[in-house]
Amino acid sequence: MLIVRSVVMLSLVCVLVGPTSADDANRIIAAEPDHATVSNFGTVTPLIIFSSEPEPELVAGRTPHSRRAWALSGRAWGPEQATGAPNTPQAGDIQSAWASLETDRPVEWLELEYNREVAPIAILVYETHHPGALERITLFRPDGKEIEVWTGNPQALPTDKIHIRVVPLQVDFPARRFRLYLDSSAVPGWNEIDAVGLLDAAGKTEWAAAATASSTYAEKSGRNGMIVSTSATTNSIVTEQTRRLARLEAKLEQLQSTVDDLKAIVLEQARNKDRE
Repeated sequence: MLIVRSVVMLSLVCVLVGPTSADDANRIIAAEPDHATVSNFGTVTPLIIFSSEPEPELVAGRTPHSRRAWALSGRAWGPEQATGAPNTPQAGDIQSAWASLETDRPVEWLELEYNREVAPIAILVYETHHPGALERITLFRPDGKEIEVWTGNPQALPTDKIHIRVVPLQVDFPARRFRLYLDSSAVPGWNEIDAVGLLDAAGKTEWAAAATASSTYAEKSGRNGMIVSTSATTNSIVTEQTRRLARLEAKLEQLQSTVDDLKAIVLEQARNKDRE
């Protein structure tokens, strides 16, 4: 996925250790002029990169990316979709990102565990659908104590591109477990997250190895290993069909439960009549 290359990450190290400037922003834009623009919010509010996947083309030194299809590993919209490096090809309601069970709940969370302990200078949050709901970030000490390391003000952001939220942190000890809290009621729709990276002082990004969540749409969809076209129109159709099918399956289960209850009542009435 052509979002932000390693040269951009190295530029971000310079940006995050001090106040961001127009020069810093221009340096990041220059690294990927066709794929990213930067909104410069300084050091309090996280830096946000607006990025989108370009059409495939042969570029010197790069392997062309296919926009036709990708293989989904794990449950559609499950928290496991937030592990590993980002792989959602474009902004939108796509199964390769985590989504909560319902929309617009005031509190949802995504917890991530990493293979190594990191004292990050920043967290990179890849928001792929209805971005902007991130409200606070915590980490867990080895003794299990949860420590708040960042708070923000959720607000809806443009939905036409993937948003890479770079949240500067000041953490004086390493950790392996981090939790992102979302206020989904502040940003209507499913607030989907594709990946969460820990950027260390050396410019290396660690991607999550495991993830759990307050809820997941995978509980409804139950889908596994799907291959989906990445065109915007087809994605929309497939996503809506998947959710309709999930709703029909849920209604069918309720209907079956009602039928079973009625059978039990009829049998009980028959037994009572035989006793009479």
